[in-house]
Parts: sequence; structure tokens; C-alpha cells
Amino acid sequence: MPINLQAIPNQEPTFTADGQQYDIRVWFDGDDMMFMDITVNGAVVASSCPCLVGQMVIPYEYLEGDGGNFFWTTASGGNPNYENFGAGDVLLYASNAEMATGRATIAANAQTITLASNQAA
Repeated sequence: MPINLQAIPNQEPTFTADGQQYDIRVWFDGDDMMFMDITVNGAVVASSCPCLVGQMVIPYEYLEGDGGNFFWTTASGGNPNYENFGAGDVLLYASNAEMATGRATIAANAQTITLASNQAA
């Protein structure tokens, strides 16, 4: 699910998903880097995290609680820039169920790779 961000450097959107209240703070450090904080139901779960493409924002699964996690995607493939919010740079929320499915797929693929490696040896 895409999170609605405006093309401005500092903002604090909120939304509810998976029965959790998310308060997000996204800011520009003035030196070409975006950072963010995530608070879930009043508890800080991620603080001053760099906004990086291809990485989960909430760093550990146990911090997700009953909710999901966040990912950045950009049209350029580089890290997000507020000037491109709404025009190619998007913050996505993956639900708890989507995260569970993704982790199961990764685990199954890792098992397949391990078996193939052992058979080749």
C-alpha cells in the first residue's frame, strides 16, 4: 500500500493498517539524504532511519509487532528524494500478512539453494 507523501522536505503522515496506528516523520537533512521515524500505537519502533531503497525501514521483525513494515521504491533506483514524492519515489507499507508470505518465500528459496549447493558438492 503506498503512503501518501507530498513533494515537500519535512512531513508527518499518519494512517491505520493491520489494526495499528502509524505516525511517520520523514525529513530531509539538507545534505541529499532523507530520514524517517516510525511510531506505532505511541511506541517508537524506528528512529532516525535513513531512507534507503531495497531495505526494510523497521530494522527487526519483532519491532513490527502485529503490523507490517515499510519499503522505499524509486523510479531512478537511487535513494528517495522528497522532490520526487508522488512522481516516482514511493514509500510502501507491506502488511503483516504480506511480510509473512515474503519471509516464507525467502526461507523456501534459501532451503532450495542450500540443497542444490549440497548436491553439487
